[in-house]
Amino acid sequence: MPSDEDAIRQQLRQRNLEAFRIVCETGSVTRAAERLKLSQPAVSQLIARIERSFGLRLFDRGLGRRLEATPAARALYLDVCRTLDAMARLEAAAVSLAKTRPAVKAGYGSDLSFYGD
Repeated sequence: MPSDEDAIRQQLRQRNLEAFRIVCETGSVTRAAERLKLSQPAVSQLIARIERSFGLRLFDRGLGRRLEATPAARALYLDVCRTLDAMARLEAAAVSLAKTRPAVKAGYGSDLSFYGD
């Protein structure tokens, strides 16, 4: 059975973090879904999974349909933003390196006769 730490790690996927950040910023699952090009139920499920995994309520319903970040969500928000920004920088650096350096190729040729001869 996975530990609580394992469950939390599983939820720290980029898409989940993006959904969390955008819901915090917009106060709306619908607007987050539009920005992520996902359905509203899909974003709601991402948020629900994160809440279950963390064992924290991250959003409360405000006036109208607006979601209000809880103190726990506000405490996590900056770290989530920093993590997503670092992931974007890492991806950009990897893409840049891939363009400037020859690709690493590993594998076997179709003729392996030199290995035993």
